[in-house]
Amino acid sequence: MPRTYSDIERLDLAARVQYLSDMLSRWQVGLPLLAFLAAILSFGSTADRHETWLMRIVAGCTVMAAVIFCFAWRYKVYALATLFFIWAALVMFSHDHPAWHTVSGWVAAHSLAPMFICWGCAWLIAARRYAVVYGSDWQAERDQVEEWCRMLKRDDSGPIAEFILGSFWKGIWTYRILHAGDCWVVAKLTKHSRLIIDCRVYELHQVTFTKLANEKWKIAMNQKQFTGKMQRSLPPVFDSLVRQDARD
Repeated sequence: MPRTYSDIERLDLAARVQYLSDMLSRWQVGLPLLAFLAAILSFGSTADRHETWLMRIVAGCTVMAAVIFCFAWRYKVYALATLFFIWAALVMFSHDHPAWHTVSGWVAAHSLAPMFICWGCAWLIAARRYAVVYGSDWQAERDQVEEWCRMLKRDDSGPIAEFILGSFWKGIWTYRILHAGDCWVVAKLTKHSRLIIDCRVYELHQVTFTKLANEKWKIAMNQKQFTGKMQRSLPPVFDSLVRQDARD
């Protein structure tokens, strides 16, 4: 039985899929290049018959995935997830590994397989979300999230608070939080290119703003939180929502 989503949950799922668009457009260019390279390596291979046929199978699967990605099909991301599992199988069934005599040598020889499996599992989750959100009855949610994302990318936008993470390791990220009436839209962007790499939609009670004593702010979103410096003055609509009694 299909899951029933609330209005906010539908918008949140659409937001989580929206940021994949830029990433999938890169794969749409990269997959044909990988398919071409795999075809050259497989048909020009000087390895034994076993390794050559493994390469040809992988090349054929990569070509199929590249073709599938050319179409606006809601299930196309499953092809990418499957491809990672096929690459993992290639590593596991291949005998063309350097000889190993230590644990570190074994890890070096087989480390690609678990990495591909992890990526495959991550893309399976993304593929399921993509298939749901790109159903015909989700058009309104997709349009709304696209409009919010355009607002979050602009520098002249309205009720948006912007925070930059203050640590050395997290300084390249910027958070922009849009007050969208009955919900919050929280986007994580690269600091300079304004590329959205994560986007979520929360109910109003799920996000809190706490002003710390050192001119920093703590923003809590359900189980997630971050601390950063404000990049612009806080819009008036945020004033009644700020907590003042915290200690750094």
